[in-house]
Amino acid sequence: VGTAVAWGYAWTGSTWPAQLKTDVFESLNKWHDWMKAEGYAADGICCAVGSVAVSNYFGGHVMGLGMAGLATRGDNPRGQEIASYWRAKFDLIDQEFTGGVYAGGNPVEGYVYGLNQFFRLIMYAHAVKTATGEDLMSKYAPLMIRNLFYNLKPNRWQWTDEANNSGDYTG
Repeated sequence: VGTAVAWGYAWTGSTWPAQLKTDVFESLNKWHDWMKAEGYAADGICCAVGSVAVSNYFGGHVMGLGMAGLATRGDNPRGQEIASYWRAKFDLIDQEFTGGVYAGGNPVEGYVYGLNQFFRLIMYAHAVKTATGEDLMSKYAPLMIRNLFYNLKPNRWQWTDEANNSGDYTG
C-alpha cells in the first residue's frame, strides 16, 4: 500500500483535491506512528535470526513507508520525518551484510521470502537514489548478484531449491 501511495502521489498528487491529500497524509502518519510503537519493525522487536532487518516484513515496511515518506515530504508536514526514520532503519541491514546472516549476499529466508526481501530493499534504495542521489545499494548489490549466480543450477536457468518454495523456483 505504501508503495502504491508513493507512486500515486509522486505521479498524480498535484491533481489531488486538498481533502484527499489531508486524508492520505493522516492515514500515512498514523501508520508510521503505529509501526514505530507497535509494529513488527518497532525498536526492540526482533525475529528468530539476526536483527529485525532480516525479516521480509521489515523490507516491506522500509519500502512502503520509506517511499511514501519520500514522495510526500514536500507536502505532508511529517513526510520528511517519515522518510528520515525509514532511511535510518535501512541502515540495520549493514550489520547483516558485513558479518551477519546476509554475509556473502545469502538471502537467509531462502529463494522465496529472501529474494522478495532483497527486491524490496533494492526498490527502496532506488527510490532514495532517485529522490536524493544517495546510492544505498552499491555495497550490497554485488553480494546479492554473486550469490544468485553461485546458486544457479548447472542448467543455468533454475535456482537452488533451498527454502520452502510454494511453487516453481526457476530463474
